[in-house]
Amino acid sequence: MAVDTALPSLEELQEVLADELGQEQEQTFAARLAVNIPALLEQMEALDIKERLAFFKDLILPETAWLEPLERDNVIYEAWRLLKPVGVSKDSIKKEVFARIPKDNQSTREFEQRDNKLPAVYDEWKELLAKTRYCIENSGFLCYMKHLPDGGVEPVTVSNFIARPIKEITRDDGIDTEKMFEITGLLAGGIPLQTVTVPAKEFAGMGWVVENWGLSACLEPGANAKDRVRHAIQSLAHDIPHEKIYVHTGWRKIENKWVFLHSNGAVGAENITVDLSVSGLNRYTLPDSTDDDAVEYSLKLLEVAPMEVTIPLFSLVYLAPLSEPLRQAGIEPAFVLWLVGLTGSLKSTIAALFLSHYGEFVGKNLPASFRDTPNSLEKKGFLVKDCILVVDDFYPSSSSLEAQKMKQAAQQILRMYGDRTGRSRMRADTNLQQTYAPRSLCCATGEDCPDSGQSTTARFLAVDLKRDDIDIKLLGELQANTGKLSQSMRGYLEWLAPRLDDVPEKLKKWFVQYRQKATEGKQHARLPEVVSWLFMGLVSGLDYAKHTGAINEEIKKSIQGAGWQVLMRLAEQQSRRIVDERPAIKFLAIISELLVSGAACVYNIHEPVPKENEVNFIGWKDERWFYLLPDTAYKIAAQFCSGQGGHFPVTARTLWKNLDAEGLIFTEKNGTETRRLIQKRIGGEKYRVLQLDAAALKNV
Repeated sequence: MAVDTALPSLEELQEVLADELGQEQEQTFAARLAVNIPALLEQMEALDIKERLAFFKDLILPETAWLEPLERDNVIYEAWRLLKPVGVSKDSIKKEVFARIPKDNQSTREFEQRDNKLPAVYDEWKELLAKTRYCIENSGFLCYMKHLPDGGVEPVTVSNFIARPIKEITRDDGIDTEKMFEITGLLAGGIPLQTVTVPAKEFAGMGWVVENWGLSACLEPGANAKDRVRHAIQSLAHDIPHEKIYVHTGWRKIENKWVFLHSNGAVGAENITVDLSVSGLNRYTLPDSTDDDAVEYSLKLLEVAPMEVTIPLFSLVYLAPLSEPLRQAGIEPAFVLWLVGLTGSLKSTIAALFLSHYGEFVGKNLPASFRDTPNSLEKKGFLVKDCILVVDDFYPSSSSLEAQKMKQAAQQILRMYGDRTGRSRMRADTNLQQTYAPRSLCCATGEDCPDSGQSTTARFLAVDLKRDDIDIKLLGELQANTGKLSQSMRGYLEWLAPRLDDVPEKLKKWFVQYRQKATEGKQHARLPEVVSWLFMGLVSGLDYAKHTGAINEEIKKSIQGAGWQVLMRLAEQQSRRIVDERPAIKFLAIISELLVSGAACVYNIHEPVPKENEVNFIGWKDERWFYLLPDTAYKIAAQFCSGQGGHFPVTARTLWKNLDAEGLIFTEKNGTETRRLIQKRIGGEKYRVLQLDAAALKNV
């Protein structure tokens, strides 16, 4: 085949070079225009409004036709913005520009195509917006259709993105509900924007746009743009799905039926959505079914440690789901179970094992800690409804600041659960915020118990765990089968649900009966109630075990009898703790120790008065009484407590009242007035003294 080797003629070369030169010149010219026109627009904006139109027609309009489509769109928009005050519409500017574009120009065809048809991604949006006052401009901008006085319609750009809601969500915590909207969008050019969830209270302000979609998504300047975009979004909200999400655990009556919520749904109902991820409580999850032998593993927990440890923990596990009917009966449990053990005693491991009835827990992922903030502890106690909240690791700290924070956390927990109240807070508008009273039962773990006075000590029941108490082999077996424990709890809940409406009155009757039985001597009034609550949990758990056939009546009664004795012994031990925390007894114990150690001294009442620089002198004594200088004695007792990392639980005035109530000091009556500090002449001078019974000090 012959090859054409002929060279192009001179005329052909000149024609090719002319075409290439023309294209290069045209591109260079368009680029130069794109740079120069913004400067012309700035000059136009600086002119008087009446002079702008002539400036635009003479200098800007003739050049706009040579721009690339995107630059041309921007110039048309900017020109319309500047000419709008004199009544020039955007459509009229477009027509003037199009009239100056050569019809065989490729840019013209591209521009017209962009003007007539947006990318396919906009098809659904155009269909939705057709029923509203809004439309999409050729660049993908959202426009408001403004009706003109002459009857025409002018599109007014309000944002460079379009957005619409795809779901309305109601989050329900059992007290309050919070509305949220799922919103999706497109940035100009058809660029998808990520779907975001916007709280209803933040929606109207439109600040969520930049926060979620960044600076590229922007609203046009002007007071109305924000409201127009908001209205456009709401105009597309018809027929969107509504979803209810529960954000707590525990019993809820839904469609006249009791169901138990957990992070994977609900026991007793399907198609229930629960979200505990925001509060970090998503480990509270129950299985979809239960095995026949599941409750047998739960009963084995009674053998993993001495019954003084396992009985109260087992009772707490099966008491927690009774919180709802007990709440209805007005006798909601009001105490904290405090598991005490030295480091290495596996207290966190044991607490997690029992908590596994309610989900997937180990010693390292317990739901709360004494290092949590007060607000976090309060909210978790509220959201973990009808379950157990384990607050882990109360330990003595070498840092005084950290130790103080832990004591404050312990105080808050004991007050919250002991009184079933939340902290009151005020909004900026002086209205009170919603309080979050705890709806769970609490088990705290620590190397020590809080030392904060008689009232605090009465709000918890201490359970001592020693290092050699745990059956390590059985512990390993149970840890390998924690799924059986949550299965047992599911079965227990399914057994309880049909009875839930009927049990409040029965529980109230049993509570009064057990409390009366547990009342002995002069122990604090709270302790018989604690015994009664825990025993009801024990009985209910054993009743379920008998129902499944895991135990018979004889074994049930045997465990109940042993359990009652254990709970009574624990109450007796706690009673002694409470007595030791009585301010009067605490004061006597401190003064006695200081006198024995020589850190404080008293003189015989017949001896001379000591010199003022006798720093450890606190008073005098005779055969029957101690005559203490009240301010000095109280100060030295308070300093003693402070040196041990604590504080004396009451003020001096309250201490004198307590000593009087205990019959430990001499008082004088003057009508209805009681003088607890009396005047005593010693060594020829009068002193105001606290006259304390010497026998009481010796018997501490």
